[in-house]
Amino acid sequence: MKDDDLHRKMAEIKTGRVSGDLYHIGRQYYVDDYGRTGEFRTFQQKEAYKKREHIRKNNESRSRKHYVNCYHEPIKEITQKLSLSELGAVIKLLPYLRFKKDGLLTKDGKPMNLKTIGEVIGKKERQTSKVIRSLIESGIIVKEGERKGAKYFVSGQYHTIGYTNEGQAFTKLYQKETRLKADKLTTNDVGLLYKALPYFHYQSYFLCANPDAEEKKEDLEHLNVQQLADLIGESRDTVRRSVDKLVNNGFMMRITSCNNSKIKVNPDIMFREEYESEYTDTVRRDFYEMMRGFYEE
Repeated sequence: MKDDDLHRKMAEIKTGRVSGDLYHIGRQYYVDDYGRTGEFRTFQQKEAYKKREHIRKNNESRSRKHYVNCYHEPIKEITQKLSLSELGAVIKLLPYLRFKKDGLLTKDGKPMNLKTIGEVIGKKERQTSKVIRSLIESGIIVKEGERKGAKYFVSGQYHTIGYTNEGQAFTKLYQKETRLKADKLTTNDVGLLYKALPYFHYQSYFLCANPDAEEKKEDLEHLNVQQLADLIGESRDTVRRSVDKLVNNGFMMRITSCNNSKIKVNPDIMFREEYESEYTDTVRRDFYEMMRGFYEE
């Protein structure tokens, strides 16, 4: 059968069970006694196809999710100037950035004021004023206007949405997933997540001292609690407590073997690649099983 005839025949495919004998019509295709066509596929091919389709749908779903670009080098600098609680406030505010708003913080379609910012970060007005003042002094928040007319913006030097700063390494922080999980925690609890952003490895999702290293060409320098504490300038006890909170709420996962401990981050919170892979789906299922185990205890 010529290719043109084969393509025409394949266009006539209808659903239904195969009936009678099968006749090979070229390559992996067949036709049955009723003129219905199909293709021969092994079980392994069928399973591989299911996996590809699953990953394709996940990538389509991910492309519709909103995320904030978080730039590594500026973040490393700013984290040396701010407390964990202040950095946690930034994590809680990033989900309120919107496209084409030049970094303006908005909630329910309106610019955020000190009251709504306080509601989001879980602090009273006086505490909120102190936090915002510190964030403005550090340069990560920009204030325009005064009193009731004041508007608050996140500086594009540190975070952008809808575009990237050329030539800078960054991690995507997914807004909805981060907001839902961070709402259950204090700013102090999630401050460590902000400090961890520059150390998120782009392929393995582990926290590493060399997050841009190619996994197959270089040894990854995985970070345990003590090494992460040394790197970000916090005490071991502080990091351990924060990691415990983040693990219990599905942000992170501890993996321990042969007395070595590693920290993996949920790829639905942070992501650096353009597309998902089969590995992404495996890690997602690992986090699902971990959280299900917590709920069943």
